[in-house]
Amino acid sequence: MIPPAMPGASTAAPGGASTAGAEKPFPTADEKDAIRGLLVGQRYAEAEQAIAALLSAREPTLTLYIWRDIALNGQRKNAEADKLKPELLEHWNRYYKRSWLERDRPRGENSWPRLEIYGGEHPIQICEYFVPEITTPRGAPPITSYYKFIIRDRDGNFKRLYRLDMLNPKDPFFALHEAVDGGARIVKGYGAWKPNIWDVLKDVHADMEKPEKSGLP
Repeated sequence: MIPPAMPGASTAAPGGASTAGAEKPFPTADEKDAIRGLLVGQRYAEAEQAIAALLSAREPTLTLYIWRDIALNGQRKNAEADKLKPELLEHWNRYYKRSWLERDRPRGENSWPRLEIYGGEHPIQICEYFVPEITTPRGAPPITSYYKFIIRDRDGNFKRLYRLDMLNPKDPFFALHEAVDGGARIVKGYGAWKPNIWDVLKDVHADMEKPEKSGLP
């Protein structure tokens, strides 16, 4: 689901940073509703243009940066999206990270949606972590998660979860895993180079077309 407008349009921003004295007005509710409608309708090129206009005329917000990322990735402009991603992360680090850390890193706020695929039996939301999530299985090198692919049914109920992980940072190896009860099932290995969202999404779709494994309910 395309996220609603996020906090950031007040003078007291999360994380203790202040936006008081901003030289430009914040986007209006009508402007944000219009862009959200374009994104939900997958009219990504129009959304990109509207977001660019707002970013030049209004005070930037995390919502606008996230929506720009979705609009670019929706057009398969992965390289451009990745080039502009540092602006999004800088904004999050400045206004949101401290509050997130102080509240013990709530999992619902640890990532942002980079792409959403509608249609078919299972809508897919692809998210990237603001801070890559690191887990350390007992007796094994750390696993760093970069993307998560959240699979739902048409009613919005959670069905399956895939992750793009990096295994062993000393000798990096990227792999696609599906979360299963008690651990993870490896779906595909990619080697030392991190694949882009669309390449991994193709492998997620291919795996989903196989007889369903014993994934999370």
